[in-house]
Parts: sequence; C-alpha cells; structure tokens
Amino acid sequence: MRRAFIAGGVSILLAMPVSGASQGARARAGATTAARTWVPLRTPDGQPDLQGIWTNGTLTPLERPAELAGKEFLTPQEAEDYQKRVLARWDRDNREGGAAADLGRAYGSV
Repeated sequence: MRRAFIAGGVSILLAMPVSGASQGARARAGATTAARTWVPLRTPDGQPDLQGIWTNGTLTPLERPAELAGKEFLTPQEAEDYQKRVLARWDRDNREGGAAADLGRAYGSV
C-alpha cells in the first residue's frame, strides 16, 4: 500500500509543470500574439462598434470631475462627502420648483 501511495505521489509530481516561469513566459507570448492578431469590431461606416450593455450603476465617473482635478486620492471622509453630494445631485425625488420642474424630474435616482 505504501508503494502505491509513493507511486501515486511521483506520478502527480511528474504531471506538474517543470517551472512556473515557463508557464508565465508561454502566457505572455500568447497574450502578445493575441494582442497583435485581435482586430476591434467596426460598424458598416468604419467607426468602432461600441454596441453592448452600458450602465451607470457606479458613482465612478468616466472623467475626473473638475472639483477633483489635481487630487490623486480621497480620504475616507472626502469620499463619503463626495458620494453624498453626487447622490443629492442625482436625487430628483423632490417637489421644488413647481409642476414644470417636477415633470422634468419625472424619475428619481432609482
């Protein structure tokens, strides 16, 4: 039984790759090849095809807001304050400004 156990362990070791570095090199070579051969999809008029599902389910903006220009990181308190300001700006569930303004805010931030 002990010989079977040792033989099984040896066979597992032989099945393992010789070096993790060689796997990484192969992965990098494959990624380089894939990067060179990948061609982005285009629309019939030649523009990049950006079809898909896009969502704004995050507070992270596409571009840095002007109020945060030059600031690389936010402290936890600054991040919390920024989140509150953005949510207050998006919250259209209020009744200020009369019927026309209320109609313009037909949907809340939900």
